[in-house]
Amino acid sequence: MQKLVATKMLKRAVLFALLIGLSMVTVVSAITIVVDGDRESVWITGAGGQTPGVNAPADPNEAGIDDNVDIEWFRWTNDTTNFYFSIETYDPPTVEGPVDICLDTDKNVATDIPVANGVQRNRCSYGTGVTGIDTVVRVTADGSGGVDLVRVFNVSVWPPTNLGAGTAGHVNPNFFPLPPNPVLEIAVPLNLLGFNNATCTTGIPAVVYYDGGDTNPDDNLPDSGTVLVSCGAPTAVTLANANAQSQTGYFIVLALVGVFGLGLLSFATVQKRR
Repeated sequence: MQKLVATKMLKRAVLFALLIGLSMVTVVSAITIVVDGDRESVWITGAGGQTPGVNAPADPNEAGIDDNVDIEWFRWTNDTTNFYFSIETYDPPTVEGPVDICLDTDKNVATDIPVANGVQRNRCSYGTGVTGIDTVVRVTADGSGGVDLVRVFNVSVWPPTNLGAGTAGHVNPNFFPLPPNPVLEIAVPLNLLGFNNATCTTGIPAVVYYDGGDTNPDDNLPDSGTVLVSCGAPTAVTLANANAQSQTGYFIVLALVGVFGLGLLSFATVQKRR
């Protein structure tokens, strides 16, 4: 009787160990933002107790501005590698002119766009009175309905310095069927904004210009002042790209669980024979 009880207990231990191993694998699985213009639910729901930042309330639908470039929601988040932006417009977004996300990444009003830099200043600070803008993330269309050109500039000096490239995507509104939540999604490496795993500034003043920012009519968010973009928890979702992520960890966990389970089963078998 004691051997039977011991065997049952060991079998339960094996099952428990396997369940623990599977839960570990589930935890390792990560949320992914795919920069393709199709908004993932994580942009709304967040994960792990963290939620992307968002302008609130929504920017109103403005008369005289094409709904394809009329901003409704602007969201942001980051992982340990990239800063992500999402722009949702009242109709499926297009990129008819450059989209500029203007940031005061160092939170220093002294490192502002030079006054003599007329066009750049109009796009990023003159119209709203924003000061301290030193970095611009610019998105331009490739002409095919997608977006393939994202450049990050230091605009606090003239001429602007091209710091590097990001990635972006939106869905061609002329293609059907459209995804349920078409947006403009942008990813920028953290290091291009002066951030890294250890340094992440909070409360970064920002203003977004859709469709160039130097034509009339165009749209900008906010209409006056700034939106404060935060970097890092609690406004950031912990993300990972499943395609780029090494799968070695999964197999190591499964292998260890398997070895542990086989060991317990072997021990249980020996005890039963005794």
